[in-house]
Amino acid sequence: MSEQNISGIDLTLFLNSCGIPVARIDKEGAVRAWRDLFRDGITPELKARTQDYNEEFNWHIFSFGLVRAVEGNSADVLFEKCRKDMVILFFENSDDAYSCENAARLTSDTLKSLGQYGGYSYADMYIFHPADRGTYVRTHERSLGPYYCEKTKSNLPVITQNSHSPR
Repeated sequence: MSEQNISGIDLTLFLNSCGIPVARIDKEGAVRAWRDLFRDGITPELKARTQDYNEEFNWHIFSFGLVRAVEGNSADVLFEKCRKDMVILFFENSDDAYSCENAARLTSDTLKSLGQYGGYSYADMYIFHPADRGTYVRTHERSLGPYYCEKTKSNLPVITQNSHSPR
C-alpha cells in the first residue's frame, strides 16, 4: 500500500499545507544514499559480534549500537536545530520517497502529527540531509528512538550497550 494516501491523508498535501514544498523521488536511490552514508564501515564481523543484531529495519544500526546516535527527546532537540534547506524523507515499508525543500517547518512535532493523524504511526520515517551527513529517524517502536545522528569519525561503528530489546 502506498504511504501517500493512508487513512485518507495525502502526504504531499499534508506537507505542502505545513509550508514544505515536496517532490516525489526514487525510493531505491534515497535508501541507497542513506545506507551508503550511515552504514558505511559496518563490517560483517562487527554485525556477527553484535548479539541478536538483524537488518529487518535500517534503524537497527542505531538501536543495536553499531552506529552511535542521540536518542529520545535529545534527538528531537537536535533535529529542530539542524539545517533543512533540502532533506530527503522516506519510509521503511513504502515505495514513497520525497525531496523536501525549505523544510525548516519540518519539525519533530510535524512528524508526530503525521503519525497521530495521518495513519503513519507504524511507519518508520527517515529524514536526512545528504550534504550535512545528518539523519533523524522515527521508529514504529514506542520505546526506541527517535534517533539523530550526524555521521562523523567519532560515531563510526562501535559495539556499545544497545537499546534494542530482543523480542
